[in-house]
Amino acid sequence: MDNKRNMKLLDAIVNSEMNVGAAHEISDIKSWIKKHVLNTHVKVRKTSISSLRGWEYNMNSIEHESGAFFKIRGLEVLKSFQGTKVSWNQPIIDQPEIGFLGFISKIINGSLHFLVQAKIEPGNLNIVQLSPTIQATRSNFTQAHKGKPTKYLEYFTKKNKHIIYDQLQSEQGARFYRKRNRNIIILEQDIENSDENFKWMTLKQIKDLMREDNLVNMDTRTVLSGMLTVFPTIDLKNTSFTKSLERESFFYDACQKIVEMKFQTDLKTNFIDLNRMKGWHCDSKKIRNSKNKFFEVIGVDVEIDGREVSSWSQPMIKPSHAGICVFFVKHINGILHFLCQLRIECGNLDIVEIAPSIQTLTNDTINIPYYEFVNHQSSSVYLDCFQSEEGGRFYQEENRNMIIINETIPDIVENNYAWLSLKDLSIFIKYNNMINIQARNLLSTIITNDLI
Repeated sequence: MDNKRNMKLLDAIVNSEMNVGAAHEISDIKSWIKKHVLNTHVKVRKTSISSLRGWEYNMNSIEHESGAFFKIRGLEVLKSFQGTKVSWNQPIIDQPEIGFLGFISKIINGSLHFLVQAKIEPGNLNIVQLSPTIQATRSNFTQAHKGKPTKYLEYFTKKNKHIIYDQLQSEQGARFYRKRNRNIIILEQDIENSDENFKWMTLKQIKDLMREDNLVNMDTRTVLSGMLTVFPTIDLKNTSFTKSLERESFFYDACQKIVEMKFQTDLKTNFIDLNRMKGWHCDSKKIRNSKNKFFEVIGVDVEIDGREVSSWSQPMIKPSHAGICVFFVKHINGILHFLCQLRIECGNLDIVEIAPSIQTLTNDTINIPYYEFVNHQSSSVYLDCFQSEEGGRFYQEENRNMIIINETIPDIVENNYAWLSLKDLSIFIKYNNMINIQARNLLSTIITNDLI
């Protein structure tokens, strides 16, 4: 791309963050969402996993009769780190195929717009959530379900597409086994949208809607976190955000810590039969933890208008509690930094990923490092809302998402933590298996000119 076109795109991105030239008013977008909620037939009924249509459950695993989509399997885990050994069993989603999570973008009125889908998933808390243009597993877009083709797929599979961001990114390492999706944003000017399930929106509009509970889905958030790789190339006229993009030696410290943790960690995993899992109870109805902690595996029968297939059955992960994901931020030498946790999870492809300061999927907050700063008197809250996990696999799961500014947190942190600037994070996010999905989701909410 020549310099003139590049500058046009960068200007369009800045305008999009400032909501200049928006194709639709936010009130029109909210009315459009409400219309979909009212006019779409949705029926989700919990059922026993042994009665799921098209699925086989023999106490060893749960898998689709076609061999496609995903499996629920038992996992045996042994983690050894710095002389401490921990072992456990758990169910996990085994879905080795790589899917598409992608946005088509277009410059409208000098501002970059994203083609957003109003999508209904069986696990959604509030029926309709804002989804990327395309959100499909390989089984979906190869039509293993024998349903309708995936809308707009052809724009992502053509050879000469104009790519803004393209990377394989991980899913939840505690729930998926080494799962990745292709997160991609393309620029396409030769496209018109006449489908009432899709609407053009600016970055500012999407990020404003992220501050409402359970409205913007997880896949939208992870894809748009990739825009962080673009902003360091934009001159934002010496704003506080520009200063936060400068690099400090913390970047190299974090790299060293990650290498050291990977070197010192022995993470062994082995698939086992579901009925052999210690600490879990399996019967024909569901799979649950013996202490009713963490999550359950349940079955659902689904009817949704407008999907590639209008009715189906599937297993889902149902959480026992809402979790909490928090990023703490502070200034170090005048530069904004994020307190990052270097986290080991059993489903991680490369052992360690950069996670938020706090990430827990249970209601147990005892002995969580830095938790005392959540409600600290010196804390200032930038973001506080509930966000859903992906409604195609998780049943009505939501986690409290927070970004908290606290200048009193020490500069020197525990060994599995590191301070990273936005510039540092924009570098890490260019690579796969570096920043986990919970951290990416939080980073996607930042409006770059108003954090501080």
